[in-house]
Amino acid sequence: MVDAQRDIPKPGQETKRKNTPEDTIANLRRENTQLRRTLAIYAEALRQLTLDYEEVRSQVQQSAHVADLAAHRSRRH
Repeated sequence: MVDAQRDIPKPGQETKRKNTPEDTIANLRRENTQLRRTLAIYAEALRQLTLDYEEVRSQVQQSAHVADLAAHRSRRH
């Protein structure tokens, strides 16, 4: 009996209409566009964090007087 009551809409509650294939495609395209925007935002944030990390890393190495061995090796050859 509880299952039957679950399917009955409550007063004031809208019944959801069935989406057409065109509605589904439009919704998926909107979602895809939004996901692409979100991805671009995260990609830019990651790029900026990488640049910031490299800058801070370089500053720490310089202040600690740490030699970059890879750069040193390339100058010798």
